[in-house]
Amino acid sequence: MKQFVVTVLPVVFFSFWSDGGVMNHGITDNTELSTDQRQTLVEIISEQFGPALSFEKFADQMLLLFEDISGFEVISDSESKTIINQLWSYYHGPDK
Repeated sequence: MKQFVVTVLPVVFFSFWSDGGVMNHGITDNTELSTDQRQTLVEIISEQFGPALSFEKFADQMLLLFEDISGFEVISDSESKTIINQLWSYYHGPDK
C-alpha cells in the first residue's frame, strides 16, 4: 500500500469586484479593507436594499454578501462584526 504525504501551503485567494478591482484575501487581518473595497460593499447593499436599512438588517445582508466573497465565508465572528461596524459608518454616514 502506498502512503501519500500531503503538504498544505498557504493560499492567497483573490476576488474580482464588479468594477474589475482585486481584493487580496491573503492578508492576515481581514478587517483591513481599502476605501474602495468598503465603498463597493456598501454600494452593493445600497443598490439592492436602498439607503434606509436598520443596523440589524444591514448586518444580516452584509453577512449574506460575505458568504459569496472568497475568504470571507470563513472569517471569525469578531472580524465580521468589526467589518460590519466599519461598513455601517459608510452606509449610514456620520450625520444620519
